[in-house]
Amino acid sequence: MNLHLCHIIVAVTIAVCSGTGLSRDLRLAAVKLYVEDSPATSELVEQAQRLRQQNRLAEAARAYQKIIEQYPYKLVPLEEGLYTSAARWVRRQIRADPSLLAAYRQSYEPIARRKLVEAKQVPADLEGVVAKFSLCQAGLDAALH
Repeated sequence: MNLHLCHIIVAVTIAVCSGTGLSRDLRLAAVKLYVEDSPATSELVEQAQRLRQQNRLAEAARAYQKIIEQYPYKLVPLEEGLYTSAARWVRRQIRADPSLLAAYRQSYEPIARRKLVEAKQVPADLEGVVAKFSLCQAGLDAALH
């Protein structure tokens, strides 16, 4: 399993008590965190971006949805040293692209609507509808129940 080494600078405040009062000494410490690499997630991200660049919107939407469903909690980089969950990253990508969002909703709104109707019978399933389809109106409706 590949691991990315991520350096994060953390400000550590140390309070030192003295006989005359409280003083503060701010020290910077480098903390190393290891972020699990997910080759499958990375491949899907690249595939979705490539499909979007080729204007194959329905296929790009399917690739993005696959990331949401199969790898929602894997971390993907936002920028150097900053990561977010794959599902959150996908939602940001789709919301930022009106034509991709329209294609996504055209493909997934009917599925999300069907899942919402089913989840109303088992209220615990509403959370899954929200998690998988929050970019669709039915996903938002599920959040209100």
